[in-house]
Amino acid sequence: STLRIGELRYRIGDQMNHMAVLWGYAEVTPTKVTIMAEIAEKAEDIDIERAIAKVAEAERRLQVGGLPSEVKEAEISLEKARLRKKIAERARRSPHAS
Repeated sequence: STLRIGELRYRIGDQMNHMAVLWGYAEVTPTKVTIMAEIAEKAEDIDIERAIAKVAEAERRLQVGGLPSEVKEAEISLEKARLRKKIAERARRSPHAS
């Protein structure tokens, strides 16, 4: 399956882990799931303040508008920043997450 921008959650023992995954592929077999992603970031590695700033920056770029390619780039930037922010916030709320 093709992956876009999204969240990957996986459990090791009792610990739920969160990652931001940006583009790639997933292969599912009866015994395992293999993820090949262009970018994958663990929740604990995401700088939430930077993600919040990137959300605001992308929203400003969308308000300004511009060429279709610039608008599309801003939309993708906003989607990525919102994902990173969401994952970092979720991991901080969960005592058994990373």
